[in-house]
Amino acid sequence: MAAAKLNRSDMVEKLSEKSEVSRSGVKAVLKALEELGHETIQDGVIFSIPGLVDISVKYREARIGRNPSSGESIDVKAKYVPRVSLSKPLKDAAEVINN
Repeated sequence: MAAAKLNRSDMVEKLSEKSEVSRSGVKAVLKALEELGHETIQDGVIFSIPGLVDISVKYREARIGRNPSSGESIDVKAKYVPRVSLSKPLKDAAEVINN
């Protein structure tokens, strides 16, 4: 079953209805949340949206990878990658689909 995606404009509409805040107010909050998330992650701090998700940065060591088409070995540089951890309530909400 392919999941439908809640796009930004639909999200703004639904949040506006649920919170009784204007659409422009919701858009401003989402923009501020996005900027805060970027700044927080760049500072190496865990960005948490309580009840939904924690986003952190994890260091990945350099390693030797393999090109799946040719089998050739390639060097993969060390880098920081985002790590997303879903909250228990969000995992439980997804579990409803299985039942």
